[in-house]
This record gives sequence, C-alpha cells and structure tokens, in this order.
Amino acid sequence: MYSSRRTKLEIIQSSIEQITSQLRDLVDTEQERYDSRSERWQESEKGEQMQELLEKLEEAVDSLTDAASNIEAALEVM
Repeated sequence: MYSSRRTKLEIIQSSIEQITSQLRDLVDTEQERYDSRSERWQESEKGEQMQELLEKLEEAVDSLTDAASNIEAALEVM
C-alpha cells in the first residue's frame, strides 16, 4: 500500500513537471512574440492584455513549480 501511494505521487509529480515545462515553453514563445511587437502596440489595449496574460501564465508556472516541490518534500517524508 505504501509503495502504491508513493508511486502515485511520483507519477503526479512527473506530470506536473511535464506540464510546467510545456507551459514555460508557451510563455517563452508568447513573450518573444510580445517583445517583437512595436512599442506602440505593446502600449495598446491588446498589448496590455497580452502582458496581463503573460503575467498570469508566469503565476501558473510558479504555482505548478511550488506544487511539484511540495510533492517532492512529501516523498522525502514518506
């Protein structure tokens, strides 16, 4: 039973890390798109919306990173 719970947590942690990596790649791509736009566009409503989107996605990456770290800590206690 103990081994089964540990394995489940390891699978979940791995999944979170994979999703985090994919999301980080998406953020990097979108940041490059934003940076390649003119300053005028960046200051427009659409530019501000994209910047807000990027900030929210960065927060998601941070939250997922924290979740994976917390699972790792839990595994160390098991």
